[in-house]
Amino acid sequence: MAVPNAVAASISPLANASAGLLTSLLRCPWSALALTGWPFFALLARAARKIATALDPLGDSSCPANPQWQSQMVAQAVVMGLQVPPLPPDALVVPQFGGGDDRDEAGPGSAAAEANAAACFWDAADALSLPQGPVCVSVPTAEEVLPPSALSARDCNAAWPSCSAAAAWGLHYWMQLPNYRDMAADSIREEQRPFCVNNQGGSLVHAAQGAILARRSAKVQRPLSLVEVGANYGDCTLSVHAAALKEGWPLNATVFEANPETLPLLEANIRLNGAEVRVRAAAVVDQSAGSTVSLLAHRSSAHAFVRDEELGQEMKAGVEMLAGELRPLYKVETTTLDKELTCHDPVDLLLISVNGAELRVLEGARASLERRCLAKVIIAMTWHWEAYRQLLESYGYRFERQIRFDGTMWSLARAEEL
Repeated sequence: MAVPNAVAASISPLANASAGLLTSLLRCPWSALALTGWPFFALLARAARKIATALDPLGDSSCPANPQWQSQMVAQAVVMGLQVPPLPPDALVVPQFGGGDDRDEAGPGSAAAEANAAACFWDAADALSLPQGPVCVSVPTAEEVLPPSALSARDCNAAWPSCSAAAAWGLHYWMQLPNYRDMAADSIREEQRPFCVNNQGGSLVHAAQGAILARRSAKVQRPLSLVEVGANYGDCTLSVHAAALKEGWPLNATVFEANPETLPLLEANIRLNGAEVRVRAAAVVDQSAGSTVSLLAHRSSAHAFVRDEELGQEMKAGVEMLAGELRPLYKVETTTLDKELTCHDPVDLLLISVNGAELRVLEGARASLERRCLAKVIIAMTWHWEAYRQLLESYGYRFERQIRFDGTMWSLARAEEL
């Protein structure tokens, strides 16, 4: 598959050379599946990570350009079951690319170093274009989670792109992802799974199914109630929506997303799947509802909220310099969960994933916690874990599950009966 002329003309000669190298690697019997988008991107991701790790375990941000390059490339391709033709000599001139992903931490072993190790490959993948159409996402239920070794068998699934998942993967939906790379979108494209379920071990869907069973047995049958703070592209909410559809149970969902760069994709994904979800373009915090804070957008889907009085002069001008890049600064509406929740019907599931601002969300929900308006709280906690635990336990919540994922504590807390 050749690089389209229009694409080749718009990228640097060095990026084009890397794209040509990867194109040669991908000339294998099932290369026609590249036209569907996802298998092609998934292979690029796997090749980039495995080869870069083999050549440079410390994660140097430059592409390898040593004598081992061709032999390592071919050896890794053989391990992955590819048939690699002889590589043209000019394709072996591998350039050095800077950048990589724009996460903040640096140093060997960090998320940034891991992403930087494959920077030139990602640039080539971008040059060959990311899939433009929706991606079919398969959702594992708690009792059907497959081991990692089983995932590779789905990479060349001939059923793609019909969104007809394997028998063990009965839940699925469509997602439109951004036409640039970030951590969540890359994971969804590569694994064809929700990013949130990857991080939470399938327990989210299990919790939703348990809540539906409880609703069925209640005297007054009402829809499953979901609130998500930090919805990003919508993969968590759409996973619960898929579970509710499978059970034939209505869903009443409200999601909050403050990032104006992410919001259009979230709304598009909800429409794409016919879900009835209320979207609130607001930051859920602890201060008085109705005021504004400044949101510093971030390409990795993470972003920060700061109060106006905390802003420096440069930030007030509308931009902030981080890692050598200009990031846009937005004014966003704020609210609190206490203002948003009426408590007329308890929320079955509250999902929180806000990159370190979890305590601010819960501080603004003290009245709701006291009245047990929130049946279950599922939260990805990046720090302040002890303060978060104490706050919930002080309102009568007990912890059912706690799982660690790469420094993040994921937990599920249930409200005790009054």
